[in-house]
Amino acid sequence: MLSAILGNPSAQEDANHIPPSPPPSTNLPLISNPGWPNIPLGGHSHNNFANGLNKLDGKDGFLDPALAQQTGSEPPLSAASPSLINLSPDIQAKLPPALPQTLTRRERSAKVYSEVNQAFDYVDGYHYLMQYLQGRFDKMDILRIVRALAIFRPSLIALQMDLSPEDEVFAEKCFQRSLIELEKLISFSGTPTVVWRRTGEICLVGVEFTMLTEWTAEELVKKRKFIYELFEHQSVVEYWEKFASHAFESSSQSVNCHCVLLKPSGEPVPCAFCFSIRRDVFDLPNVVIGTSHLPLYD
Repeated sequence: MLSAILGNPSAQEDANHIPPSPPPSTNLPLISNPGWPNIPLGGHSHNNFANGLNKLDGKDGFLDPALAQQTGSEPPLSAASPSLINLSPDIQAKLPPALPQTLTRRERSAKVYSEVNQAFDYVDGYHYLMQYLQGRFDKMDILRIVRALAIFRPSLIALQMDLSPEDEVFAEKCFQRSLIELEKLISFSGTPTVVWRRTGEICLVGVEFTMLTEWTAEELVKKRKFIYELFEHQSVVEYWEKFASHAFESSSQSVNCHCVLLKPSGEPVPCAFCFSIRRDVFDLPNVVIGTSHLPLYD
C-alpha cells in the first residue's frame, strides 16, 4: 500500500522493465558504425558525413602536428591527402599538383637574419632618379626635385658618417624583417597599399593596389619598379617636396596628398592617399608606407 501511495514501482515491475539499448559503440570507426546514417553526396553512396567526422577526429591528417606526435598519428606530408569529399578520378586528374609548403613567419625571419649579409646601396637609387628625370621633365620641375633632395641630403650624410658596415647590414636586416610584419598588416587592411624605400623603390605591394592600378606584383617588386614611375609628372614633383619636408620631422604621423597614378596603358587614375615615413634605429628614414589610395571620380 505504501509503495502504491509513493508511486514506487514494485519488484515485479523492476523485473519486467527493459532498459533502452545502448547507443552504438563509439570505439568503432565512424565510417563503419551502423548508428550513423548514410548520406548521399554528389552522387556517391558513401557515408561522406561520417567520413568527414573521421577526418576531423584526427584520423585522416587534420590533427595538429604537435598533437599528432602525442597520439601516435602523423599529419599528411602533402596536399595529396584525401579530402572531405570523395572526388571522382576524372576530377582528380584535372587538379594541380600539391604545392610545396610555404615558410612560416618565424622561418622567414630566421632566413632574413641568416642570409642578409650586405648593406643596401641607396646611391644607385638616386642615380636612377636623376636619369629618369632627364628627358621626361622640364628644367623647372627637375630643379624643384633637386631642391627637395637637397633639404634632407645633409641629414642623411651626417647620420651615415658614423655607421660601420656592420651597422648598415643590421639596418638592412631590420628593413627586411619589418617587411614581413607589414605584409601581414597589409593583408588585413583591405585598402590599396604599397611600401617603398626612401629612394622610391617598391618592395611590397598589396592586392588591392594591383587591382586599382592594373600593375602586377611581379612587375612592381621583382622588376624593381620605383613609385614615382607610377606617378604623373606633377605628382612626382609634389611627392618629393612633401617627402623632403617630413623625412626627419616628427610632428605628423602621416602626410595626406593627391596624386595621379598611371596604369600600364598610360590611363590616369586620380587618387587621394596618405603616406607615412618610418625611421630605423639609427634615425634614418627607411620605409615609406603609402596607404588608402582612393580613386577620385568626377
